[in-house]
Amino acid sequence: MRLRRVAIFALSLLLVLALAPPAAATSTAVRRVIRTSQWGTPSPDPTGLAMVNGQLLVVDSEVDETPLDRGRDLWRITRRGSVVSSMTTRFSRELTDVATDAANNWYFSDDTPFGGVRGRIFVQNIGADGRYGTADDKRRSFAAGSFGSTDPEGLAFGDGSLWISDGTSGKVYRIQPGPNGKIEGAGADDVITELDLTGLGVRDLEGLEYWSGRLLVLANQPNADILSVDATSGALLKVYDLSTANLRHPSAIAFGPSSDNPARRSFYVADRGFDNNTHPNENDGRIVEVQAIARPPNLIKNGGFERDRNRDGRPDSWTFNTHFTRNGLTHHDGSFSGRHRAPDDATYTVRQDLNDVVAGETYHFEGWTKIPAPGDAFTFRIRIVWFGANGARILTSNLDTFTTQRAQWTQSVRNVQAPAGTVRAKLVMSVSQLSKTIYVDGFSLTVVS
Repeated sequence: MRLRRVAIFALSLLLVLALAPPAAATSTAVRRVIRTSQWGTPSPDPTGLAMVNGQLLVVDSEVDETPLDRGRDLWRITRRGSVVSSMTTRFSRELTDVATDAANNWYFSDDTPFGGVRGRIFVQNIGADGRYGTADDKRRSFAAGSFGSTDPEGLAFGDGSLWISDGTSGKVYRIQPGPNGKIEGAGADDVITELDLTGLGVRDLEGLEYWSGRLLVLANQPNADILSVDATSGALLKVYDLSTANLRHPSAIAFGPSSDNPARRSFYVADRGFDNNTHPNENDGRIVEVQAIARPPNLIKNGGFERDRNRDGRPDSWTFNTHFTRNGLTHHDGSFSGRHRAPDDATYTVRQDLNDVVAGETYHFEGWTKIPAPGDAFTFRIRIVWFGANGARILTSNLDTFTTQRAQWTQSVRNVQAPAGTVRAKLVMSVSQLSKTIYVDGFSLTVVS
């Protein structure tokens, strides 16, 4: 009798996310666009990606539903997009993703019913010759729906395990092989656990990748972010902004050496474009290669209000005012915030010189504000005042204005342009008739270009 060791643990992230501040998004830049629609045997709807031996595997679940069908739904390509070979699976009706391991196993997910159970994983060992579809290949399969994944979308292999993201439940399943060393699903000696990622605000998890203890998760929505989460706890670690990629229908993700420099790593994101159900003749599939880019320097010194080298209780680099201090009890980022507190309808300003601004340049401001208690009328403004060479004020740009309670941390985001003739500026926090407490944190001003 085979030992069954199936342990399913639901890890709710709602409490974790309620207590932890949201992760700031890391910008990305597009490095290359591979138009799968232009291949000799095109892929109009690439739905799955995997990195194998420095090349990419691409699967397409929809090509058989279009006039472009040539009996091919699996491609092996270079990282620059040249087709090495095109293949067919035949055994699957709805390929959703592909993953590989070091033992020459290729895993395919399928979200259609088999034997009354929706969701299946096919495992094809490509044999000692390392070639798909030859005589030494062996294939088997198991039901994913039997352990809860009735809509398997993303696949990844890492840390000796197969990872499956579900397109309906917002869960990621991990299958660890038992003593027999094979991944066989429920009813075998595998250990199956799950992560519930619905607390991250995602449910349709189309793309999945594993890298160094992290899961890279891609949701099915236009310009979806890549979420990097801890593979054990499901805690959100980092967010990668994909807005520059202009994705219409993101469907898969791979992570590996870049197309130009193997020493650097890139995200490869498949985009199905228009859905062939509503556009039966569409042929707009593509794979977008993006890389994380360094955030430009913050022109605001001590924008997190962390530093107080002389230990006077006031954040360094900001002008002195008795009503403005450093606070360690309530903060959004780091360990401290700036605190405006006055009991007597105080009116004052706190400023910082910005000496590195350039006329005509566009700047991006971000900052967080919390005003926990209701009360009397007040006004709190965050502004940039621009000055010319003779010291005269040229223009004042309002970044945000607060006149009511903000019980939760509220983010201010705005782009502003330095007017012609600018040689310096001041970031100004203006308080009027304050008889309460205002917290500020995470101020940054960066060059947009």
